[in-house]
Amino acid sequence: MRFLLSIAFGLISSLPAYAAAAVAGESTPAPLAAQVVKEGMAAAVNGKKFYRKCSACHRATGEGIPGSFPSLNKEIDTLASSEDGRSYLVAVVYNGLRGKLETQNGTFRGVMVRQAGGKSPADVADLLNYIVGTFYKDSDVTAFNADEVKAITTAQGRLGSNKVLALRPKAQ
Repeated sequence: MRFLLSIAFGLISSLPAYAAAAVAGESTPAPLAAQVVKEGMAAAVNGKKFYRKCSACHRATGEGIPGSFPSLNKEIDTLASSEDGRSYLVAVVYNGLRGKLETQNGTFRGVMVRQAGGKSPADVADLLNYIVGTFYKDSDVTAFNADEVKAITTAQGRLGSNKVLALRPKAQ
């Protein structure tokens, strides 16, 4: 649903520029809708591709492994709904996570190594959007974007995986 809304928003927000160009007699690129869909599809494919690496521990279904790796199909939407939670999720992907993680779904003592080595902010946004879009289909969480991810990582700097856990917002 969010994906379709982003396509619709992209189309609607571009219409004034296209209308102005048409009135001025300038040529406009014909495949506007196709470009918006192509970019959205590319992001979804990229997020899914990046998630394959995650699925080794968190499984394709996002269930995780009890006691070692938390599920990604529970609580992530809640975290992604707050500014602190979004910063925490980006930090986990960029820096990894180590320590005793206590969630509503259990306690985990696994180690997650840094996943974003060589990945761009857009890649990380695509991954987080893939997780939210796949496991929380009815969620109204705002999509992550490259600018947001870059701002978060710039503000945080590089963190040790043991320090990331302290960023996790307390459960509501």
